[in-house]
Amino acid sequence: MSKKTTGTDIGYRAYFAAFAVMVIIVIAAICVLSGCLDEVIFKAQVPSAGSGQIENDPLETPSVSDTQPAPDTSALTYESEPPFADTEAVSEPIETEKETEKETEEDTTKAPETTTRETDTTKTPDTVKTTPEETTTEEENYDRDEIFTEQDDYILYSYENDGLVITGYDTHATKITIAKKLDGVEVRAVGSKAFEGLGSLSEVRISAGVRSIGSKAFANCSVLNYVFIPSSVKDIASNAFEGSTDVVIYGIKGSYAEHFASDNGLEFKEQ
Repeated sequence: MSKKTTGTDIGYRAYFAAFAVMVIIVIAAICVLSGCLDEVIFKAQVPSAGSGQIENDPLETPSVSDTQPAPDTSALTYESEPPFADTEAVSEPIETEKETEKETEEDTTKAPETTTRETDTTKTPDTVKTTPEETTTEEENYDRDEIFTEQDDYILYSYENDGLVITGYDTHATKITIAKKLDGVEVRAVGSKAFEGLGSLSEVRISAGVRSIGSKAFANCSVLNYVFIPSSVKDIASNAFEGSTDVVIYGIKGSYAEHFASDNGLEFKEQ
């Protein structure tokens, strides 16, 4: 008679079947993992292309291809990737070129400062030119007046205060020039009656610097026609030309001599 299977037997069979399946899966997984580990270990032991050496895996038996000498890849490696020492040698000139470029840029930026200093030095002559205008002398104030330096030995004079006063003339003359200086001393005035009654006198030239003309200085000079009076003269006696009917006064427009001629009925002409 056949033995009747019970539920307990079926349960044991199913348990053993499941256990067998699990064992198979574990074994398969171990095999797969062992193959992966071998591949990882093999790759770790294979040298890089730049090392130039290949070591055999002790776990594997050498094959015909493994016994052959490995090709020398050092030449290819150096052509594609130069050594670190060569890289430093190339990089150093690049850094020096950058530094020289920076130095040239700094030099060019400093150039406008030198030009600015030069535009500042060009202003100096202007101040030098204005200096003589500020320190003008009395002679420069009468630049449009005539200054006669020719000394007449026949002119008589005397010292008074800070200069000379013309007092007369020692002989007959047709033209008289009263210089700016006599014997190195400046002439300041034409004294009273200095040339009174000098009938031959036709022309008188007074230098710039003379300040006054005294009473009857040129009175009764019958042929006196030309009298140059500079703008330095600020005082003329009203009767300085009394009896000299043909007198024409020459001088600077707007000077004291022009006003004197107008007030005393004398002809005035601008020199």
